[in-house]
Amino acid sequence: MRVRRAELKDLDYLVGFTSEEAREAEGTVKSPETLEKGIRSALEDSSIALYLGVGE
Repeated sequence: MRVRRAELKDLDYLVGFTSEEAREAEGTVKSPETLEKGIRSALEDSSIALYLGVGE
């Protein structure tokens, strides 16, 4: 298993995961468009946030 920095190719997965996490943990529904905008910004500028992925 290898941990790596997430890339733009991971955007759809991260949006789906974040949406589901909010639904389960907070009982809220987040706008996919808003999530995509925020996550995309972070993937393009690591000073905003750091997303990691696991691969083989």
